[in-house]
Amino acid sequence: MKRFNSPTFLLLLLIFFASPSPGQRTQEVLNKEENAAQLQTGATSISSVAAASNLTSGEDELTALNDRGMEQFSAERYDEALVSFGKAIRLKPQVFGVYFNLGMTYYNLKRYEEAITSFNQVIRLKPDHLKALTCLGDAYFSLNRFAEASESFSRAVKLNASDPLTMGKLGTSYYYLGKHEEAITYLQRAVALGSDLPTVNNNLGSALYELKRYREALSYFEREMRITPDAAEVHNNRGVALAGMGRRRAAIESLQKAVSLKPDYAIAHFNLGISYFDVNDKTNALAQVKRLRTLAPNLAQELFAGIYQNLVITVKRT
Repeated sequence: MKRFNSPTFLLLLLIFFASPSPGQRTQEVLNKEENAAQLQTGATSISSVAAASNLTSGEDELTALNDRGMEQFSAERYDEALVSFGKAIRLKPQVFGVYFNLGMTYYNLKRYEEAITSFNQVIRLKPDHLKALTCLGDAYFSLNRFAEASESFSRAVKLNASDPLTMGKLGTSYYYLGKHEEAITYLQRAVALGSDLPTVNNNLGSALYELKRYREALSYFEREMRITPDAAEVHNNRGVALAGMGRRRAAIESLQKAVSLKPDYAIAHFNLGISYFDVNDKTNALAQVKRLRTLAPNLAQELFAGIYQNLVITVKRT
């Protein structure tokens, strides 16, 4: 997850910490290779007008337009769906179900500002529309507008405190805001509600790591590994936690696993190079420099300089 970086690694170098985020997944804010899986925010199903808006009989044209839009949405013909939902709204602007469907269509087109406008229209007409509040948070999150995302997720959690996914999204938003204690509170609740939900344990481990609670962080990364054993980012995060605990040989094994699962994972190669150097294995550390020259020349240069000039490398914000 963007912004999930690391603290000092001994006196020599700083290690990069790639962590949640999404997946997206569908939250594009976490789409760089250095970032780990983020809480999923996959598109919620669009709504039937009759079910969503309590229409009276005789609304045949409106229903037909919405049904056509739903069919086009399901077929991923989103531009056509926009036309159908737009006609339905012009026919009857106070139907919140159609605004929700329009918002979901914009969201799937990654037109997040327009999605936000549509979801806000839903909430104006029906303030307790749980799906609209959650999807509004997703859209804000995709634009890196974490304060607004957390506000939307918080309102959704107040309406349904038993949903681990939304609870996890709220915790992740707080993480991005640098509110790590709040992040831990909500991510722990999410884990308690759905401990097998992909990425929640990873996100919680990342928040704990930021507070240098390495042993606790490690336990959650290892939980995540049992759920998603082939997630290279989780093996990287576990390696960083182990390094924070001074368990450097174990850290190397975890980072080796990360790069075996994802050979082009630049930050894991960088972390592995640091870890090799820290156990006085300069040959393997330089091998990571060589690998990084094709993956991320800037990281290769920093690692090389650290090895030969005993420099302190500052954390990058991805």
